[in-house]
Amino acid sequence: MKFSNLLLLKFPVFVKPNNGGSSIGMSKVDSFGDLLDAAVEKAFKEDTQVLVEEFISGREFTIGVFKTKGALQVLPITEIETSNEFFDFEAKYQGKSVETTPANINAAMQEQLEAAAKRVYEVLNCRGVVRIDFIYNEQKGLPYMLEVNTVPGQSAASVIPQQVKAMGVSLQDFYTSIVEESLNS
Repeated sequence: MKFSNLLLLKFPVFVKPNNGGSSIGMSKVDSFGDLLDAAVEKAFKEDTQVLVEEFISGREFTIGVFKTKGALQVLPITEIETSNEFFDFEAKYQGKSVETTPANINAAMQEQLEAAAKRVYEVLNCRGVVRIDFIYNEQKGLPYMLEVNTVPGQSAASVIPQQVKAMGVSLQDFYTSIVEESLNS
């Protein structure tokens, strides 16, 4: 299968299944050619829809957003760093990354990321708690949304529970407020 219309994108690119998660079926491709074809075929093994996204240079952040008592709230921001080429399955689940919550960022960057996360939540009409991933390009001074995780992980090692803990709230109180909000809306 050839994908010549992808020549409009600047390389490198990420190829990934539209659905799923944990970077399963995801590849980074540095140039047009056979590796791109293989990456697209790999992604199609996981889903019937495939995304091809241009690489964005910058720092990676993930932000939990939820509504409580009618007000939109942002959890403490987490920065994700990995020595791998990107935040892949190995980095996520096999200790090849560092997640820092709250992220070590200046107030202006924090405000910008929080505002972007809130805007995404509102525009996409999200409910409950979601986790939104961003790349912050420091050269341009802009956050770029990567994806919205509408069913974020909830294990003790997952980001949302880490962010709730950093906020100083118990998980029980946090999820009680989420349930109460859903019952009242």
